[in-house]
Amino acid sequence: MIEFRVLGGVEAYAGDHQVNIGPAKQRCVLAVLLAEANRPVSADQLIDRVWADSPPLRVRASLHTYLARLRAAGVRITGRRGSYLFAADERLIDLHRFRLLVRQAKATSDDRAALEVFEQALSLWRGELFAGHDTPWLADARTSAELELWEARLDHVDVALRCGRHAALVPELSTVAGRHPLDERVAGQLMTALYRNGRQAGALEVYQRIRRRLADELGADPGPALRRLHHQILTADPALTTGAAGRPWRTQCQLVLDVADFVGRDELVDRLTEFLRRPGGVMIAAITGAPGVGKTTVAVRVAHRLRSAFPDGQWFIGLGGSRAPLDVLGDLLEAAGVEDVPPSLDARAAVLRATLADRQVLLVVDDARDADHVRPLLPGTAGCAVLVTSRNDMSELTALQGGLCFRVDALDAAEARTLLARVLGPAAVLAEPRAADELAAQCGHLPRKIRLAATRLHAGGGSIADYVALTSCSAFP
Repeated sequence: MIEFRVLGGVEAYAGDHQVNIGPAKQRCVLAVLLAEANRPVSADQLIDRVWADSPPLRVRASLHTYLARLRAAGVRITGRRGSYLFAADERLIDLHRFRLLVRQAKATSDDRAALEVFEQALSLWRGELFAGHDTPWLADARTSAELELWEARLDHVDVALRCGRHAALVPELSTVAGRHPLDERVAGQLMTALYRNGRQAGALEVYQRIRRRLADELGADPGPALRRLHHQILTADPALTTGAAGRPWRTQCQLVLDVADFVGRDELVDRLTEFLRRPGGVMIAAITGAPGVGKTTVAVRVAHRLRSAFPDGQWFIGLGGSRAPLDVLGDLLEAAGVEDVPPSLDARAAVLRATLADRQVLLVVDDARDADHVRPLLPGTAGCAVLVTSRNDMSELTALQGGLCFRVDALDAAEARTLLARVLGPAAVLAEPRAADELAAQCGHLPRKIRLAATRLHAGGGSIADYVALTSCSAFP
């Protein structure tokens, strides 16, 4: 398998071995075919693009000779009806690989991942396209590719700024702004980087400099985007401060109250706490079990124990089994300080991932319907953890995301009796142990039913035995 390079000189490699692809004109033929990979090019087009207005007398014979030599070197060129086609995996041609990577980076919602892909794409450039080969067609192709490179570099800077790399970008952006003094996008990037480095005066000076250049050379004012950025800097807009996606951050604890009469499940709480504290990617744990078994109680207890491990916040998200992720995301983004919440589910999920990037946040997602109910709410970078509760199997979520499922079952008889004693008082349960056990059994040893029954009994007075005799199991929700 041969890899082709045109972002610099025209070269071919089989592994680490460079393939001999012949003299300059033969390389030029190959360059045209590589640029048009997987698209047919007629013989007349090849001749025009390689020789332009100065073809030799036997130009077609020369073309056929070059094509034959390229085939002999291992280049797969097919010919049909006066046209030639180089069919190849575009990932093996650096120009096309660059374009594929740029598209991938732009489609990636996780800024950290997009940054890495942009850097892969930009690293492919060793020099100017088709270096050493000059024909009008190749020159036009070179100009077009250089515009693509310029846009990719600017897109890369935008993502790098969102990832908090403003300090490292200042020297590079200062140089680029000097070479392109009328480029408002570059000026805006430099102003942002300077401001985030505590150099407000420097950022304002950049604005005044480009404003004067635009007026003197073009008779124009800066565009609305640059004027808006200038105003934000003048007013110290918090939205300009760096952080996840450059947005302000509001640390908050949204956890509900931990129950005082927590009984049993100590081993499960310890296992969950230890698992969610592990370093690495986004840690995901799911607690499953029947309604009323105490899934939420366990999750809240674990979350309270983990507060110090997630200093950027602990969020409680109640899905109620049916609440739409679109609405939940809107509430989360508003709580996080995002002012311009996008309308679509995918866009909101992307903004949430960007907002949580490099944060240490714990999300408790309560009463999820299934894996698809949770996925839009998941962070995208290490440092965060998600604790999900559900009545249904969540192994699809944990298996794909590298998490674990933990099942909660009903209390045993001793634990159920202990829970009753904590609500009714130890004396009441000691006085009627059999009735207490019967009450717990009628409640299915489910904590929620036991608490509700014990609360009603305590409020109404009377004995446990009388309550059991008068109340059927169906009375306990």
